[in-house]
Amino acid sequence: MTPEKGTQNSNNNIGSLIIYKNEPIIRFLFSMEFTPISISLLFFFFISLTLTFAGAFTAQNAYVSNYVDYWENISWSISILCIFPLIVGLTAKYYNEIPRLFEELSKNIEHDQASKYHEFIRLIDRKFNYSLLQVVFLLITITINYIYYIQILDKEPYQSWITNGDLLKETLNTGSGFTYAGLYSAIIQMTLSYWIINIVWKSFVFSWGLILFFNKYKFNVDVKPLHQDRCCGLKRIGEVGMIFNSILFLIGIYISLKVMDKIVIQDLPLANDIGNPILLGCYALLAPLLFFLPLSAPHKTMKSMKKEFICPLIVHYSEKINKVRNNPANEYEELEKLDSLIQKMNKQIPVWPFNFKSLESFLGTVIIPVLPVILPFLVKMIVDLIKKGL
Repeated sequence: MTPEKGTQNSNNNIGSLIIYKNEPIIRFLFSMEFTPISISLLFFFFISLTLTFAGAFTAQNAYVSNYVDYWENISWSISILCIFPLIVGLTAKYYNEIPRLFEELSKNIEHDQASKYHEFIRLIDRKFNYSLLQVVFLLITITINYIYYIQILDKEPYQSWITNGDLLKETLNTGSGFTYAGLYSAIIQMTLSYWIINIVWKSFVFSWGLILFFNKYKFNVDVKPLHQDRCCGLKRIGEVGMIFNSILFLIGIYISLKVMDKIVIQDLPLANDIGNPILLGCYALLAPLLFFLPLSAPHKTMKSMKKEFICPLIVHYSEKINKVRNNPANEYEELEKLDSLIQKMNKQIPVWPFNFKSLESFLGTVIIPVLPVILPFLVKMIVDLIKKGL
């Protein structure tokens, strides 16, 4: 690369952007040079399997009539084996790809923009790693989980592999206590809750950073209207965004299982678990917002480049029209070809860094929040009809 253009790692210090400085678990795992796949496998073997073993062999109290065992509790038994390991691995992938994306976008930054780029990196670095927010996130995690566990330990009309024990019963002053497996699951749930809150925050900062990059600082970006990726060369923005959307998709499946657990299996009201309305509300609000925010950042730049690319064709087209008036026989065929070319360019050059496949993915993301509300009621209705028929 020449000094004028390129990644300019020595000047821009792009490599210094680390977005997980204040997250001890992921920072430790990356310091040990674990890859996203190995992190996912570590979670599966050391967390998923150990909890599954502990939960499956938790004995039912002989005096308990309404009991939900580990395998019936599908929001745990399925999620811990199939969903949470993927979420953890995808998070690691997401945290790696965000700095790489900004590095790729910075390739055309000129020397006179270097100081602005330093300022930009320092700004988003502070937002990604805002220390006070970690305290806030931790307090939110502890508060919501405390209310949730008090609720299931004291007010639920059934016992389960989580609550069919005596651990912390006197400390929390509840009707029942944790089993050993239940206490282990509570620690895992609190850790994952904190983990997911951080992911959501990182996604907001990522989107905000892209908006600043394109619309406030207006760094030079190599936008190619006819690029083969059909996204003007900015497809990577959509690809990185889709990592987070994959996480959202998996969270949506977990929410579906959690609501089905409550309504269908336990036959209890949705609001009986404080986590359900909170998760459903947040998901329905955040899923569409966080899908489109990063994609909207380069919209103005892409729209401007499209106009700049097509404008000479339109000017040439106008000149041809004037000539047609004087000599229609010689110019009409060329005018028709030019008109066809302009229409083709208008259709082919996008102004958003995504294609129809991304839109299909968005529909999948949006549908998921609706499924937990509709599907359990449909299943319950079918089960009731079958029971009545029998």
